Amino acid sequence: MHINRKIKGIIPLTMTVAATCALIFSHSCANTTTPPSGGPKDTIPPVITKLFPLPGDTMVPVHKTRLEMTFDEFVVVKDQQSLFLSPPLDKTPKYRMRGKTLVVYF
Repeated sequence: MHINRKIKGIIPLTMTVAATCALIFSHSCANTTTPPSGGPKDTIPPVITKLFPLPGDTMVPVHKTRLEMTFDEFVVVKDQQSLFLSPPLDKTPKYRMRGKTLVVYF
């Protein structure tokens, strides 16, 4: 019986402490009025870390060829017109992103 009275006294106290903590710490949630700054602007261009086929490779097929360029960071190709290849091609090549790798199909 004595233990039952103590438990009955602790439950309201615990509920009061929990409600008070919720009220105190709820004002320190994320600020939704201003967006995050995103940090400093990335001015360092991506670096090619891997290339296929390698420069100087021979016996590379002329038809259905693909060029793979792996970068040290994720890149985004905005449109096909931003792919500059030399010499210029009659048809615009197709491309696909696979992780950090840009695959260009001719």
